[in-house]
Amino acid sequence: APDLRSGLGLSYQAVALLLFVLPLAVALLLEPPLLLRADRQGRKPFVVGGLIGMAAAQVAVGLAPSLPTVVLALPLIATASGCACGAAQATLVEADPARSEWWMTRWALSATLGDLAAPLLLAAVAFCGGAWRQAFVVSGALTALYAAAVARRPFPAPLAAPSSEAQPPAPSTWRVVAAAAGNRRLLAWLSGVFLCSFLDELLLALGALHLAENLGLGAAARAGVLAAFPIGAVGGLAVCERLLARAAPRSVLAGSAACCTAAYLGWLAAPSAIWSGVLLALVGASAAPLYPIAKAQAYRALPGRPGAVNALGQLFTPAEVALPFLLGVLADRCGLLAALLVLVLQPVGILALALLSSRSSAPAETSR
Repeated sequence: APDLRSGLGLSYQAVALLLFVLPLAVALLLEPPLLLRADRQGRKPFVVGGLIGMAAAQVAVGLAPSLPTVVLALPLIATASGCACGAAQATLVEADPARSEWWMTRWALSATLGDLAAPLLLAAVAFCGGAWRQAFVVSGALTALYAAAVARRPFPAPLAAPSSEAQPPAPSTWRVVAAAAGNRRLLAWLSGVFLCSFLDELLLALGALHLAENLGLGAAARAGVLAAFPIGAVGGLAVCERLLARAAPRSVLAGSAACCTAAYLGWLAAPSAIWSGVLLALVGASAAPLYPIAKAQAYRALPGRPGAVNALGQLFTPAEVALPFLLGVLADRCGLLAALLVLVLQPVGILALALLSSRSSAPAETSR
């Protein structure tokens, strides 16, 4: 964000619009029909095509001669990424439904490692004398190589293979989404998935302010404390993967949410940088399993239709866009601590879902 702002001469408002609002708005319009079509026609073209779109758009940003090219390319990255990731995630879950929580945990672990690798890529490019443009080009080239590797892999057949006989027209995207919206169990778990966005970038952004204003930490100390969060997340997901082999997923979910609630409230009261780092690592470790297990429950709520699950999940995008703004307003009016306390709704809400969800309406869970 700082490099884009200085390199393109943008205001803070324009940076927020370019990096967050516009990509999410475009994805809200384009991703649902693409993900539903992937269910019907086979997911491989959507995974490979999404990766190719990501690669091309990243290179376009890196080589962009002017701001309009960047404005067009960044939303394409978001939509192509959502299409590729949504179709790939659906492929994993549908290929082994009995272990969807395990696969989602593996997915989240890979994503967290990617979060750690991205700054390393930027640092390597900077060490070689490059800047944000070169980083986009390198990332685009790596994505293109990965697309070529995925294109060589076999994928499962589509849910309903087309035949030569006349087929009734497929229902419209929004009709499918509307039908899925009648599934209250699905909506409950998708609400949980939305809550899992609280202890993520929002925590790091508000947490940096908290460390500076309430603990008086400098930039280096803040970076060290905040780095504890993704490091803890990697450890938490590794432990979660083992726990899922022995315990019911909802038990793991409830335990993680309870631990996360306690660790987060403790972190808010931490009196020093050392305690803040230790407790934030515990927050990362206990928060990391919440998303993969909650998302797996959403897939279980509508078996055989992962594209519809992901399409319906896009309806939470407006709330995701508005949340940072609303938290900023709350922090201005009631103080930073009030905004940070709102984020505890993630583990508290997930804990409530885990405890209140009816076992009779869910597929049988067995300890593995």
